[in-house]
Order: sequence, then C-alpha cells, then structure tokens
Amino acid sequence: MRDAEDPGYGFVPLPPRTHQGGRPHARLDRRQPGAWFGRVDLMLVAEQPIHIGSGAKEVRDGRLVMRAARLRGGGGIPGASLKGVLRARYEAVTRSCAGPPPRGDKPTRINSSTGVRSARYIGRPPEPCRDGRGNDCGCAACTLFGRMSLRSRITVTDFVADDVALDTVRVPRRYSPNLHHVGDCQLHESGEYFEVTSLYGRKFGRGRGPSTPERDEVEVIPAGSRLRGQLRLFNVTAVELGGLLSALGIEPASALKLGGGKAHGLGRVRCHAEFHLAGAAPRETWRAHFTDSADYWRDGEARLVALHGEGC
Repeated sequence: MRDAEDPGYGFVPLPPRTHQGGRPHARLDRRQPGAWFGRVDLMLVAEQPIHIGSGAKEVRDGRLVMRAARLRGGGGIPGASLKGVLRARYEAVTRSCAGPPPRGDKPTRINSSTGVRSARYIGRPPEPCRDGRGNDCGCAACTLFGRMSLRSRITVTDFVADDVALDTVRVPRRYSPNLHHVGDCQLHESGEYFEVTSLYGRKFGRGRGPSTPERDEVEVIPAGSRLRGQLRLFNVTAVELGGLLSALGIEPASALKLGGGKAHGLGRVRCHAEFHLAGAAPRETWRAHFTDSADYWRDGEARLVALHGEGC
C-alpha cells in the first residue's frame, strides 16, 4: 500500500475469491418472497466543498473557471454520480468482482523519475463476474447495481442542494496514478519497462495528496450545504440492505468522497437516511444479516472505513 508515500489515495484489498450465484431475487419482472421494495430518503451534508464537473468552462474577469453541474438552476449531484460512488463502496465491502484488469498485451505509457516510460500488467487477472442468462448469476454488486443483460434494482435520483449559491475555489491539478503505482512492480530485465505483478486493490481518493504547480479554479457546492434525493429499491434482501448501510457510511460510520479534488480538501459528505420499505425486516437486523453472509468482505470494509475516517 502506498498511503505513506502518497496520502492522496489509498487501496481497499480485493477478496481472494468472489461470491457469485444463489440470487433468485435479482429480477424486476415480479416480486420475490423474502425481498422488499420501497424508497430511501437521503440527505447528504457537505463537510467539504463539492465539485461535480459539468465539462463546461467559462471566462470570468479574465479567469478560466470549470463549471459545476447544475440541477434546477443551482448546484446538485446527478444521480449517476452518486450511484457510481455507492457501487464502488458496495463492491469494496462485498466479495464482488473487480472488472477487467489493466491490459497486458501492450505497454502503458507512464511518467517515472527513473526514466522508464512504460509498464505492463502481467499478474493474474481478477476473478471475473459470471455472465449468464439466469437471474442467480453474478456477484453482489453486479446483481444489485446492474451489468450487461441485467438491469439495476436500485435507482438513484438527482440530489438538489438547498438554496445556496455556488462558490469558486482554486485546487491543484490532479492526475490519475501511473500503472506502476497501483500494484507491486519490478523492472523488466531489459530495463525498458516495469512489470506489474499484482494489484493493491480498489483505489479511493482521500486526504491531501502531493500538489502540482498548476491550479484550476472550479465551481463548488459550499461546505455546510444539504442535498436531498432518493434511492428507489426493488426486490432487495436484508443482506443487501445491510450492505447498503455500509456503502452509505451509516453502519459502520464513514464519510463518502464525491466529485473532483478529493485529494485536496473537496468532496466529503455524510449520509442521513430514512428507509421506507414495505414489510421489510427490522432495520436493526440488517447489519447482522450482512456480516453473517457469504457476500461480506470484512477486510475490505475495515480498510474503507479507515481510509474515509475523520482525516479523509
């Protein structure tokens, strides 16, 4: 793990094996016994400014400003942005697949102080998700949040901020880590490229990383803002609800990091949730159902909570 060298991001270890199958409730065409539907009313409280980029820029008083996403004329978080964060956190606390590994058939260009300019991934590929036509195929994250040929059972609405004006801040420009920074590596005997032999895990932004001389001026939702929206759920089980409590940072408690500038004091929010589910088991039992299940990845959850503690 590279946290001591680069506190701008950390890694949640991948499980040695994924847990797949045995999910007859993963369907949308009918209600399933032992599964529930309803909504979660969520309020996000911004502990740091939040920048969700729109991709647009404008010049203000001779300065180039990167504009934030707008909802109903003001600041907000698109549902797709929050859903991506929730899925990543849900993957981290469950024995879910990790997606395709970096390509190893051709070198990836990198920047390195050693003068080496490329790297290859030669390690064992992470275990893929089972791709079948049955509803019980797939890992915990794919069968809840969806994948090719299987629709998501969780819908995330847009989150609109209370009546607050967008602000602007200046943050260092941040770049994605090079391939040889995300796993164990060694220099090839030719001396021409690094060979990455294993991956540290899933990457999450946190803390305050090293900065670059370049600065970007960005629009942000100010700290202290409250944003409201919903999760809409169908055919979810007590195990999945316990996993969502963890992914939302409710139990165990942790923060979520959203948007750009996560390594430079932006993006930290806390979730407050009210669950409205028809006939669901008592909320106080969800955590136990989750931790007792084959989906639960204890080491991943512990690491995620450590990364997203008070200093994130």
